[in-house]
Amino acid sequence: MTIKTFIWKDLINWRSEIEEMIPQVVCKEFIESIRECRQKFRYVDELNLFKKLYLEFDNYSVLKDDFVINFPVRFASIRMYHCCRPIDTESYYSKGICVLDSNEANRKFKDLFLNNPSFPEIAESHIEQAISSIADSYMRHGYVYFAIDDRFLITYCSHYLVYGSEYIQALAAFLERELKCGAKSELKKVGRPTVFEVDMPVGKISNVEMRDLAEDIFPAWAFAIAHNRNETGTADFSIEIEQGLQPELIVGHYHPDLPDD
Repeated sequence: MTIKTFIWKDLINWRSEIEEMIPQVVCKEFIESIRECRQKFRYVDELNLFKKLYLEFDNYSVLKDDFVINFPVRFASIRMYHCCRPIDTESYYSKGICVLDSNEANRKFKDLFLNNPSFPEIAESHIEQAISSIADSYMRHGYVYFAIDDRFLITYCSHYLVYGSEYIQALAAFLERELKCGAKSELKKVGRPTVFEVDMPVGKISNVEMRDLAEDIFPAWAFAIAHNRNETGTADFSIEIEQGLQPELIVGHYHPDLPDD
């Protein structure tokens, strides 16, 4: 059995692995049932339909429990993606993808807006008020977010690519509310939209998250079976990790084209 990286978009290389997670005593008949219900599988995320069909053959909860056990046996890592707007991508390959350093972010925010001729109305007191306003914001410190499908990120989470750090976006939004200025648009002048590709070790994914992943994978697998396809639709699955990600887990990056950029 080959240990490898699970890549959501590369269904042709994991379709058979998932099929082997279905108990073999019911697998063949279950697949036939899926094909017979082809017209009902209209979308790649038909979870309720998948569960309904599977319950005719076996216990769905047990299937998910077995998935949590079997997935790490078959896959060492999961290809995941992180969106940002860095000035320097090379630093990520030496430092990794780091959690928010609010002191550093505050300094960048101050450097960008204080004494900026485009915003003569912004005083140092406004900068300090903005920083104080979100000092205790939930989950802004200590976590980094990754998603299993970069297509989903680019389509639905493009603000990280267009404007960068959520923390700095919040600071700029405070200035906009207080001063009625276009501070947020200034963030588009800094850095370049970037998607980092990483191989996330399966060990960094909790059992709860693995069960959630199963509920994306099994319906997508069934849809591919029903329609004889070898490609996946987009998936909305993400995780958060503490303390950042080591640089050696980054496998590459690219700069997507954005309509708003």
